[in-house]
Amino acid sequence: MNEIDFLNKALSKMTEKLNTYSLNYVADVVIYPVSESAAGSVGDIVKSVFGSAVLGGTSESNTHELREELLSGLSYAGDSGAHANRKYVGSSEHEQDLENIRNKLKPMLANCLSVTSFWLKEGHPFYPVFWDFAFLVEGANKFIIIGSSSD
Repeated sequence: MNEIDFLNKALSKMTEKLNTYSLNYVADVVIYPVSESAAGSVGDIVKSVFGSAVLGGTSESNTHELREELLSGLSYAGDSGAHANRKYVGSSEHEQDLENIRNKLKPMLANCLSVTSFWLKEGHPFYPVFWDFAFLVEGANKFIIIGSSSD
């Protein structure tokens, strides 16, 4: 199992905890490896991963913004009409899981050459409502991390 697999497993476990006992709320975060042969524009790379997805826009980003967006999404509590698992978000278990995610993400970003934030006009693998993010990371590891929450 490689770094992406380990982090995806941790993200899956965490989103499962967020989604259990939630109300009108489903969070998804997945890391998609990008083939070493995938080249060209961000749009070309996104299409190589998501097929018919249509890129809506891009902006230059960095590893700090990626971490902040990821951890913010995984910490979203919601409100009375839609929320993540209230017993989990903010608990010591939640904090430990966030630290685990930080630790697994750190080596993947250590030799990062560039980070591009993007959004999809069409073809999003999830259904963004409350929060969403998408980043293309290029360096020693080349991957897309994308996440959102919906009702």
